[in-house]
Amino acid sequence: MDCSKHFWDKVIGQDGVVRALQHSLQTDSLTHAYLFVGARGLGKINAARAVATQLMCADRGCGTCAICTQLENNTHPDFQILEPEGAGGYLVGQIRELNYQVQLAPARASRKIFVIRDVDLFNVSAANAFLKTLEEPTDSTIFILLSTSLEAVLATIRSRCQIYRFSPLSPQRAREVLSAKTGINGQRADIALAANGYIVAAARDYLNSPKQQESRQVVIRTFRDLQTADDLDVLRMAREVLRSALDSVEEMRAVMDAEFIERKELLEASALKQLERYNERRLSSFETRQTMMVLTVFSTLLADCLRIVADNNSETEDADMINIDAVDMLRQACVGAALNPAKLAHGQECIAIARRRLASNVAIELLVQALLFDLREVIECPQG
Repeated sequence: MDCSKHFWDKVIGQDGVVRALQHSLQTDSLTHAYLFVGARGLGKINAARAVATQLMCADRGCGTCAICTQLENNTHPDFQILEPEGAGGYLVGQIRELNYQVQLAPARASRKIFVIRDVDLFNVSAANAFLKTLEEPTDSTIFILLSTSLEAVLATIRSRCQIYRFSPLSPQRAREVLSAKTGINGQRADIALAANGYIVAAARDYLNSPKQQESRQVVIRTFRDLQTADDLDVLRMAREVLRSALDSVEEMRAVMDAEFIERKELLEASALKQLERYNERRLSSFETRQTMMVLTVFSTLLADCLRIVADNNSETEDADMINIDAVDMLRQACVGAALNPAKLAHGQECIAIARRRLASNVAIELLVQALLFDLREVIECPQG
Protein backbone atom coordinates (compact mmCIF):
# COMPACT_ATOMS: atom_id res chain seq x y z
CA MET A 1 0.00 0.00 0.00
CA ASP A 2 1.26 3.46 -0.92
CA CYS A 3 1.88 5.25 2.39
CA SER A 4 1.23 8.65 0.77
CA LYS A 5 -2.33 7.66 -0.20
CA HIS A 6 -3.75 9.29 2.95
CA PHE A 7 -2.79 12.73 1.68
CA TRP A 8 -3.21 12.37 -2.07
CA ASP A 9 -6.78 11.15 -1.52
CA LYS A 10 -7.62 14.67 -0.38
CA VAL A 11 -6.82 16.02 -3.85
CA ILE A 12 -10.23 15.11 -5.22
CA GLY A 13 -10.81 14.54 -8.93
CA GLN A 14 -7.45 15.90 -10.12
CA ASP A 15 -6.00 12.61 -11.31
CA GLY A 16 -3.74 14.11 -14.00
CA VAL A 17 -2.17 16.61 -11.59
CA VAL A 18 -1.65 13.91 -8.95
CA ARG A 19 0.01 11.54 -11.40
CA ALA A 20 2.36 14.24 -12.70
CA LEU A 21 3.41 15.38 -9.23
CA GLN A 22 3.89 11.84 -7.98
CA HIS A 23 6.03 11.05 -11.03
CA SER A 24 8.23 14.07 -10.27
CA LEU A 25 8.58 12.93 -6.68
CA GLN A 26 9.37 9.34 -7.58
CA THR A 27 11.98 10.34 -10.16
CA ASP A 28 13.42 13.14 -8.03
CA SER A 29 12.74 15.63 -10.82
CA LEU A 30 11.01 18.36 -8.84
CA THR A 31 11.59 21.93 -9.90
CA HIS A 32 11.95 24.86 -7.50
CA ALA A 33 8.72 26.71 -8.34
CA TYR A 34 5.19 25.54 -9.09
CA LEU A 35 2.04 27.47 -9.88
CA PHE A 36 -1.22 25.67 -9.04
CA VAL A 37 -4.16 27.33 -10.81
CA GLY A 38 -7.85 26.66 -10.29
CA ALA A 39 -10.96 27.63 -8.37
CA ARG A 40 -11.03 27.47 -4.60
CA GLY A 41 -11.91 24.06 -3.23
CA LEU A 42 -10.29 21.99 -5.97
CA GLY A 43 -7.48 20.71 -3.75
CA LYS A 44 -4.54 23.02 -4.47
CA ILE A 45 -3.50 23.40 -0.83
CA ASN A 46 -3.98 19.66 -0.22
CA ALA A 47 -1.74 18.91 -3.20
CA ALA A 48 0.93 21.20 -1.75
CA ARG A 49 0.69 19.43 1.58
CA ALA A 50 0.83 16.02 -0.10
CA VAL A 51 4.07 17.02 -1.83
CA ALA A 52 5.48 18.18 1.50
CA THR A 53 4.56 14.99 3.35
CA GLN A 54 6.08 12.79 0.67
CA LEU A 55 9.31 14.78 0.85
CA MET A 56 9.55 15.14 4.62
CA CYS A 57 8.03 11.99 6.10
CA ALA A 58 10.38 9.01 6.41
CA ASP A 59 7.56 6.77 5.12
CA ARG A 60 6.69 9.24 2.33
CA GLY A 61 3.43 10.40 3.84
CA CYS A 62 2.24 7.82 6.36
CA GLY A 63 -0.34 10.19 7.82
CA THR A 64 0.27 9.14 11.42
CA CYS A 65 3.79 10.20 12.44
CA ALA A 66 4.69 13.47 14.18
CA ILE A 67 5.91 15.03 10.92
CA CYS A 68 2.70 14.23 9.05
CA THR A 69 0.65 15.55 11.96
CA GLN A 70 2.63 18.80 11.97
CA LEU A 71 2.22 19.20 8.22
CA GLU A 72 -1.51 18.56 8.40
CA ASN A 73 -1.82 21.16 11.19
CA ASN A 74 0.51 23.61 9.39
CA THR A 75 2.86 23.63 12.38
CA HIS A 76 5.98 22.15 10.76
CA PRO A 77 8.78 24.77 10.77
CA ASP A 78 9.84 23.89 7.21
CA PHE A 79 6.37 24.20 5.70
CA GLN A 80 5.02 27.74 5.62
CA ILE A 81 1.79 29.08 4.12
CA LEU A 82 1.70 32.78 3.26
CA GLU A 83 -1.38 34.92 2.70
CA PRO A 84 -1.62 38.62 1.80
CA GLU A 85 -1.51 40.84 4.88
CA GLY A 86 -2.43 44.11 3.18
CA ALA A 87 -5.98 45.21 2.36
CA GLY A 88 -5.10 45.16 -1.34
CA GLY A 89 -2.63 42.30 -1.42
CA TYR A 90 0.90 41.38 -0.40
CA LEU A 91 3.07 43.96 1.35
CA VAL A 92 6.68 44.55 0.33
CA GLY A 93 7.77 44.06 3.95
CA GLN A 94 6.01 40.71 4.00
CA ILE A 95 7.95 39.59 0.93
CA ARG A 96 11.26 40.81 2.35
CA GLU A 97 10.62 38.66 5.42
CA LEU A 98 9.92 35.73 3.12
CA ASN A 99 13.20 36.35 1.28
CA TYR A 100 15.03 36.29 4.63
CA GLN A 101 13.35 33.03 5.65
CA VAL A 102 14.34 31.43 2.35
CA GLN A 103 18.03 32.01 3.12
CA LEU A 104 17.83 30.10 6.40
CA ALA A 105 18.65 26.39 6.43
CA PRO A 106 15.75 23.97 6.99
CA ALA A 107 15.08 23.43 10.69
CA ARG A 108 14.29 19.71 10.57
CA ALA A 109 13.75 18.48 7.02
CA SER A 110 16.04 18.43 4.00
CA ARG A 111 13.79 20.90 2.17
CA LYS A 112 11.74 23.97 2.95
CA ILE A 113 8.41 24.47 1.20
CA PHE A 114 6.76 27.88 0.95
CA VAL A 115 3.12 27.87 -0.16
CA ILE A 116 1.99 31.32 -1.31
CA ARG A 117 -1.76 31.73 -1.60
CA ASP A 118 -3.45 34.28 -3.89
CA VAL A 119 -0.25 35.02 -5.77
CA ASP A 120 -2.38 37.07 -8.18
CA LEU A 121 -2.46 39.68 -5.37
CA PHE A 122 1.22 40.47 -5.82
CA ASN A 123 1.49 44.09 -6.89
CA VAL A 124 4.48 45.22 -8.95
CA SER A 125 6.50 46.28 -5.89
CA ALA A 126 5.92 42.99 -4.05
CA ALA A 127 6.65 41.01 -7.22
CA ASN A 128 9.91 42.86 -7.80
CA ALA A 129 10.94 42.14 -4.21
CA PHE A 130 10.25 38.44 -4.76
CA LEU A 131 11.65 37.90 -8.27
CA LYS A 132 15.35 37.48 -7.41
CA THR A 133 14.51 34.88 -4.76
CA LEU A 134 12.19 33.10 -7.19
CA GLU A 135 14.89 33.09 -9.86
CA GLU A 136 17.75 32.05 -7.59
CA PRO A 137 16.37 30.07 -4.65
CA THR A 138 18.51 27.97 -2.36
CA ASP A 139 18.86 24.31 -3.33
CA SER A 140 16.67 23.30 -0.40
CA THR A 141 13.72 25.59 -1.28
CA ILE A 142 10.51 24.78 -3.15
CA PHE A 143 7.86 27.41 -3.86
CA ILE A 144 4.25 26.39 -4.51
CA LEU A 145 2.20 29.38 -5.65
CA LEU A 146 -1.60 29.26 -5.69
CA SER A 147 -4.01 31.31 -7.78
CA THR A 148 -7.58 31.09 -9.01
CA SER A 149 -6.62 32.65 -12.36
CA LEU A 150 -3.53 32.19 -14.52
CA GLU A 151 -4.09 35.46 -16.37
CA ALA A 152 -4.19 37.43 -13.12
CA VAL A 153 -0.68 36.31 -12.15
CA LEU A 154 2.05 38.70 -13.24
CA ALA A 155 3.88 37.39 -16.30
CA THR A 156 7.26 37.81 -14.60
CA ILE A 157 6.16 35.31 -11.92
CA ARG A 158 4.16 33.03 -14.20
CA SER A 159 7.07 32.50 -16.59
CA ARG A 160 9.34 31.19 -13.82
CA CYS A 161 6.99 28.44 -12.61
CA GLN A 162 5.88 25.02 -13.71
CA ILE A 163 2.13 25.35 -14.09
CA TYR A 164 -0.48 22.81 -13.01
CA ARG A 165 -4.15 23.46 -13.76
CA PHE A 166 -6.79 22.17 -11.33
CA SER A 167 -9.94 21.72 -13.39
CA PRO A 168 -13.55 21.86 -12.16
CA LEU A 169 -15.26 18.49 -12.21
CA SER A 170 -18.20 17.85 -14.49
CA PRO A 171 -21.48 17.37 -12.61
CA GLN A 172 -21.43 13.65 -13.42
CA ARG A 173 -17.83 13.20 -12.27
CA ALA A 174 -18.55 15.23 -9.12
CA ARG A 175 -21.49 12.93 -8.35
CA GLU A 176 -19.28 9.87 -8.78
CA VAL A 177 -16.56 11.24 -6.51
CA LEU A 178 -19.02 12.42 -3.85
CA SER A 179 -20.72 9.02 -3.87
CA ALA A 180 -17.36 7.27 -3.48
CA LYS A 181 -16.41 9.55 -0.58
CA THR A 182 -19.73 9.59 1.30
CA GLY A 183 -21.95 6.83 -0.05
CA ILE A 184 -24.64 9.47 -0.72
CA ASN A 185 -26.44 9.54 -4.08
CA GLY A 186 -29.58 10.94 -5.62
CA GLN A 187 -31.38 14.12 -4.68
CA ARG A 188 -29.38 14.86 -1.54
CA ALA A 189 -26.10 14.61 -3.39
CA ASP A 190 -27.32 16.66 -6.36
CA ILE A 191 -28.57 19.46 -4.13
CA ALA A 192 -25.33 19.53 -2.11
CA LEU A 193 -23.19 19.68 -5.24
CA ALA A 194 -25.28 22.31 -7.02
CA ALA A 195 -25.33 24.55 -3.93
CA ASN A 196 -21.54 24.42 -3.81
CA GLY A 197 -20.67 24.81 -7.46
CA TYR A 198 -19.87 21.10 -7.87
CA ILE A 199 -16.90 21.39 -5.51
CA VAL A 200 -16.86 17.95 -3.90
CA ALA A 201 -15.07 18.95 -0.69
CA ALA A 202 -17.56 21.77 -0.08
CA ALA A 203 -20.52 19.49 -0.88
CA ARG A 204 -19.23 16.92 1.59
CA ASP A 205 -19.00 19.61 4.30
CA TYR A 206 -22.54 20.71 3.43
CA LEU A 207 -23.92 17.19 3.87
CA ASN A 208 -22.36 17.04 7.34
CA SER A 209 -23.64 20.48 8.38
CA PRO A 210 -27.28 21.08 9.46
CA LYS A 211 -26.49 24.81 9.62
CA GLN A 212 -25.39 24.95 5.99
CA GLN A 213 -28.49 23.05 4.90
CA GLU A 214 -30.68 25.48 6.85
CA SER A 215 -28.84 28.40 5.22
CA ARG A 216 -29.89 27.08 1.81
CA GLN A 217 -33.51 26.85 2.99
CA VAL A 218 -33.35 30.48 4.13
CA VAL A 219 -32.19 31.49 0.65
CA ILE A 220 -35.07 29.57 -0.95
CA ARG A 221 -37.63 31.22 1.35
CA THR A 222 -36.07 34.61 0.65
CA PHE A 223 -36.35 34.05 -3.10
CA ARG A 224 -40.03 33.20 -2.66
CA ASP A 225 -40.82 36.19 -0.44
CA LEU A 226 -38.92 38.74 -2.52
CA GLN A 227 -41.79 38.83 -4.99
CA THR A 228 -43.96 40.84 -2.64
CA ALA A 229 -41.34 42.44 -0.35
CA ASP A 230 -41.10 46.16 0.38
CA ASP A 231 -37.78 47.90 1.06
CA LEU A 232 -37.82 47.19 4.79
CA ASP A 233 -38.62 43.55 4.09
CA VAL A 234 -35.60 43.32 1.77
CA LEU A 235 -33.28 44.71 4.46
CA ARG A 236 -34.69 42.27 7.00
CA MET A 237 -34.26 39.38 4.57
CA ALA A 238 -30.64 40.37 3.93
CA ARG A 239 -29.99 40.18 7.67
CA GLU A 240 -31.64 36.75 7.87
CA VAL A 241 -29.62 35.40 4.95
CA LEU A 242 -26.39 36.67 6.51
CA ARG A 243 -27.28 35.37 9.96
CA SER A 244 -27.95 31.91 8.59
CA ALA A 245 -24.64 31.94 6.71
CA LEU A 246 -22.79 33.09 9.84
CA ASP A 247 -24.47 30.34 11.88
CA SER A 248 -22.59 27.92 9.63
CA VAL A 249 -19.36 29.78 10.36
CA GLU A 250 -19.96 29.50 14.11
CA GLU A 251 -20.68 25.80 13.67
CA MET A 252 -17.30 25.46 11.96
CA ARG A 253 -15.62 27.53 14.70
CA ALA A 254 -16.95 25.14 17.34
CA VAL A 255 -15.50 22.16 15.46
CA MET A 256 -12.13 23.87 15.09
CA ASP A 257 -12.07 24.90 18.76
CA ALA A 258 -12.69 21.28 19.76
CA GLU A 259 -9.85 20.14 17.49
CA PHE A 260 -7.58 22.82 18.95
CA ILE A 261 -8.26 21.70 22.53
CA GLU A 262 -7.61 18.09 21.53
CA ARG A 263 -4.20 18.99 20.06
CA LYS A 264 -3.23 21.61 22.63
CA GLU A 265 -1.36 19.24 24.91
CA LEU A 266 0.64 17.81 22.01
CA LEU A 267 1.98 21.04 20.50
CA GLU A 268 4.65 23.52 21.52
CA ALA A 269 3.72 27.15 22.18
CA SER A 270 5.06 28.36 18.83
CA ALA A 271 3.17 25.62 17.00
CA LEU A 272 -0.02 26.55 18.84
CA LYS A 273 0.34 30.14 17.64
CA GLN A 274 0.78 28.91 14.08
CA LEU A 275 -2.29 26.72 14.41
CA GLU A 276 -4.35 29.60 15.82
CA ARG A 277 -3.42 31.84 12.89
CA TYR A 278 -4.14 29.05 10.43
CA ASN A 279 -7.57 28.43 11.97
CA GLU A 280 -8.45 32.12 11.72
CA ARG A 281 -7.54 32.08 8.04
CA ARG A 282 -9.64 28.96 7.57
CA LEU A 283 -12.60 30.65 9.21
CA SER A 284 -12.24 33.74 7.06
CA SER A 285 -12.06 31.61 3.94
CA PHE A 286 -15.05 29.57 5.10
CA GLU A 287 -17.11 32.73 5.66
CA THR A 288 -16.40 33.79 2.08
CA ARG A 289 -17.32 30.30 0.89
CA GLN A 290 -20.65 30.43 2.73
CA THR A 291 -21.47 33.76 1.13
CA MET A 292 -20.53 32.27 -2.23
CA MET A 293 -22.91 29.39 -1.53
CA VAL A 294 -25.72 31.90 -0.96
CA LEU A 295 -24.99 33.46 -4.36
CA THR A 296 -24.80 30.04 -5.99
CA VAL A 297 -28.17 28.95 -4.61
CA PHE A 298 -29.79 32.14 -5.90
CA SER A 299 -28.20 31.41 -9.28
CA THR A 300 -29.56 27.84 -9.36
CA LEU A 301 -33.04 29.12 -8.51
CA LEU A 302 -32.92 31.49 -11.48
CA ALA A 303 -31.61 28.65 -13.67
CA ASP A 304 -34.59 26.50 -12.63
CA CYS A 305 -36.95 29.37 -13.44
CA LEU A 306 -35.42 29.58 -16.91
CA ARG A 307 -36.10 25.86 -17.42
CA ILE A 308 -39.73 26.39 -16.43
CA VAL A 309 -40.16 29.47 -18.62
CA ALA A 310 -38.52 27.75 -21.61
CA ASP A 311 -40.97 24.86 -21.27
CA ASN A 312 -43.98 27.17 -20.80
CA ASN A 313 -44.28 26.22 -17.13
CA SER A 314 -45.86 22.87 -17.90
CA GLU A 315 -43.55 20.30 -19.46
CA THR A 316 -40.38 20.59 -17.38
CA GLU A 317 -39.64 17.27 -15.74
CA ASP A 318 -38.96 17.55 -12.02
CA ALA A 319 -35.85 15.43 -12.53
CA ASP A 320 -34.39 18.18 -14.74
CA MET A 321 -34.62 20.74 -11.93
CA ILE A 322 -31.67 21.60 -9.68
CA ASN A 323 -33.71 22.57 -6.62
CA ILE A 324 -36.10 19.67 -6.85
CA ASP A 325 -37.38 20.34 -3.33
CA ALA A 326 -38.60 23.81 -4.40
CA VAL A 327 -40.32 23.00 -7.70
CA ASP A 328 -43.85 24.05 -6.73
CA MET A 329 -42.67 27.38 -5.34
CA LEU A 330 -40.64 28.08 -8.47
CA ARG A 331 -43.55 27.31 -10.80
CA GLN A 332 -45.72 29.76 -8.87
CA ALA A 333 -42.97 32.36 -8.91
CA CYS A 334 -42.62 32.12 -12.69
CA VAL A 335 -46.33 32.63 -13.23
CA GLY A 336 -46.71 35.42 -10.67
CA ALA A 337 -43.74 37.42 -11.90
CA ALA A 338 -44.35 36.92 -15.61
CA LEU A 339 -40.71 35.96 -15.97
CA ASN A 340 -38.93 35.79 -19.32
CA PRO A 341 -35.41 34.77 -20.39
CA ALA A 342 -34.19 38.37 -20.62
CA LYS A 343 -35.18 39.17 -17.03
CA LEU A 344 -33.63 35.95 -15.76
CA ALA A 345 -30.39 36.65 -17.66
CA HIS A 346 -30.27 40.06 -15.99
CA GLY A 347 -30.66 38.36 -12.62
CA GLN A 348 -27.72 36.07 -13.37
CA GLU A 349 -25.61 39.07 -14.33
CA CYS A 350 -26.45 40.70 -10.99
CA ILE A 351 -25.22 37.55 -9.24
CA ALA A 352 -22.04 37.54 -11.35
CA ILE A 353 -21.40 41.15 -10.30
CA ALA A 354 -21.92 40.16 -6.64
CA ARG A 355 -19.36 37.35 -7.04
CA ARG A 356 -16.79 39.78 -8.42
CA ARG A 357 -17.46 42.19 -5.58
CA LEU A 358 -17.08 39.41 -3.04
CA ALA A 359 -13.66 38.63 -4.50
CA SER A 360 -12.77 42.31 -4.01
CA ASN A 361 -13.45 42.15 -0.24
CA VAL A 362 -16.47 44.44 -0.20
CA ALA A 363 -18.69 44.54 2.91
CA ILE A 364 -20.74 41.34 2.76
CA GLU A 365 -23.85 42.91 4.29
CA LEU A 366 -23.97 45.64 1.66
CA LEU A 367 -23.32 43.09 -1.08
CA VAL A 368 -26.26 40.91 -0.01
CA GLN A 369 -28.56 43.91 0.38
CA ALA A 370 -27.74 45.19 -3.10
CA LEU A 371 -28.23 41.75 -4.62
CA LEU A 372 -31.64 41.25 -3.01
CA PHE A 373 -32.85 44.61 -4.30
CA ASP A 374 -31.63 43.64 -7.78
CA LEU A 375 -33.30 40.23 -7.64
CA ARG A 376 -36.55 41.75 -6.39
CA GLU A 377 -36.73 43.76 -9.61
CA VAL A 378 -36.31 40.54 -11.58
CA ILE A 379 -38.95 38.41 -9.85
CA GLU A 380 -41.38 40.87 -8.25
CA CYS A 381 -45.06 40.44 -9.10
CA PRO A 382 -46.55 43.13 -11.36
CA GLN A 383 -48.72 45.68 -9.60
CA GLY A 384 -52.44 45.91 -10.25
